[in-house]
Amino acid sequence: MSNHNSSDSGIKTLLGIGVGLFAGGALGYYLASEEGKEMRLKAAAKLSELEAEARETLKKQNNVISSQLKTAVESSSEWLDSAKETVQERISTVTSKAEDVADDVEDSYENGVNKAKAKIKAHKESLNGALNGAS
Repeated sequence: MSNHNSSDSGIKTLLGIGVGLFAGGALGYYLASEEGKEMRLKAAAKLSELEAEARETLKKQNNVISSQLKTAVESSSEWLDSAKETVQERISTVTSKAEDVADDVEDSYENGVNKAKAKIKAHKESLNGALNGAS
């Protein structure tokens, strides 16, 4: 039985090669004929048409993507400008408040110094009066 399967396999292989050769020959003959030449020209024209359509589609998609990218960049730029303004306003507010606090501290310091000087002067006058009265 093993021999029988081997010979069947060999016959099938030869039959496959024969059919392939016949189909290739028939196709070659057809493509070389006038009708085959027309079909090749139509196929080439259709291929050129499809290529042009593909290029146009890619061009449109490129334009859409470029437009979307431009919009995203502009939106990001606007957001950054807005954020920059907000930060600058907050810095200005904090700076102003810090200056107000510094002015208040300076005023309080000067008031404290003046009160201390007045107390020292009053105490000095009191001591001078006591010393002058004791003498």
